[in-house]
Amino acid sequence: MRDLDIPELNSDALKDQDESLYHLYGYWTPSRSWSVAGDIVHEDIETNREITPQGVRNSSASISFRHSSPIGLFTELGTTFVKQDVDRPPDDEDDFFVVDAAVGYRFPKRMGIFSFEVQNLTDETFFFQDLNHLQSQPSDSPRLAPERIIIGKFTLDI
Repeated sequence: MRDLDIPELNSDALKDQDESLYHLYGYWTPSRSWSVAGDIVHEDIETNREITPQGVRNSSASISFRHSSPIGLFTELGTTFVKQDVDRPPDDEDDFFVVDAAVGYRFPKRMGIFSFEVQNLTDETFFFQDLNHLQSQPSDSPRLAPERIIIGKFTLDI
C-alpha cells in the first residue's frame, strides 16, 4: 500500500493518491511435461488529481496449463477473469473472461525459442481502463488485448 503526494502540473499544490496491490500466485508441476500456473491480483487506486478517472479497482484471477515435450515443442492455454470498477461519470463496471493460447519450439541447449501466441483467442469485446493515465511514461504493451491479437516471437540466446 502506498500513499503518495503527487505534484500537479502548472501548480505548487500536491495531490493525494492511494495505491494498493495484492498479488497471490502459485506454480505446480504435476509431471515432467506438464505445468500449471495461477494467480489472483487486486489493485485499487484512488486519487484526487484533476484527471479522469479518479479511481480504478481491478480484480483478476488467471490459470494456465502448459505442456512441454522432450523434443522442444510446447503448447499453452490460459484464461483470465477480470472484474473492474472505474470511478467516472457514469460509473463503469465490467467483468469478462479472456482466453490466450501459444504454441512453440525451444531450440536444443536452450539456444532460443520460436513461438506463436494468440491473445484474446475468443475475440471477447470489453472495456478495460489501464493505469497508463497515472504514469509519466505509459506502457506500449497492454496487459489485456481488447481484440484478438496474433504474435510471432523469435528469441535467440548466444
